[in-house]
Amino acid sequence: VGRILLMPPPGEPLSWGAASLADSLLIRKAENPLLFLESRLAWWLSVGWIQAVYTALLLAPSSLCIEYSFDCIPMVESARDSRNLLTLLLLGAAAAWAANLVRSARHPKARHTMAASAWLLLPWLLVSHIPLRLGTLVAERTMYLPSVGMALLLPRHLAPPRGARGAATVAGATAYFASRCLRRTLDWRTDETAFETALEVCPRSAKLQQQMCTLRTNQGRLPPPPPPPPPRP
Repeated sequence: VGRILLMPPPGEPLSWGAASLADSLLIRKAENPLLFLESRLAWWLSVGWIQAVYTALLLAPSSLCIEYSFDCIPMVESARDSRNLLTLLLLGAAAAWAANLVRSARHPKARHTMAASAWLLLPWLLVSHIPLRLGTLVAERTMYLPSVGMALLLPRHLAPPRGARGAATVAGATAYFASRCLRRTLDWRTDETAFETALEVCPRSAKLQQQMCTLRTNQGRLPPPPPPPPPRP
């Protein structure tokens, strides 16, 4: 909504197209290489793979990064790429979930599932790169609202066993995610620790390499120059 209100030029009507950055000339390949793919097939395959990346971030956020710029997540430019199998599995799971929602729509207990699914899917759709062209490839902050839907769905459909075993399962999961939250908080102590942690996740990111180079230059921590060539005889 904010994009639709703020993006149109002065005097122009509000429109969905104005919220997209496709024609704005503001998107660079360093931030979002999707718009620079030559093939439409490669664009769709890469968009599908991005959804698989977001799914992994929602279900198992074990490795987080402040910058997923080029070439942290290589684009899928061939139908023979093995990553397409995971994309197909994700599409199959989404289709099965949608069919289940349709079948149980009139059930009294389906309201919770449908509301949670709306929290999960509607915000996700806006950042999926399909309706809008965005200035970033992947951003963890865009998963805040979908994570609410995921948090509402999982306890209802993946309930742990009852009794002591169930309590131990919940306690173990809580302890694990609490430790991950603490570790991620410590990653943000300084710019240096944030960049170093990000490079462990995305060593191929050109923007991260540039930021770390700038940081090291400001710190005076430059690699020693190469030795001079031997004198000519």
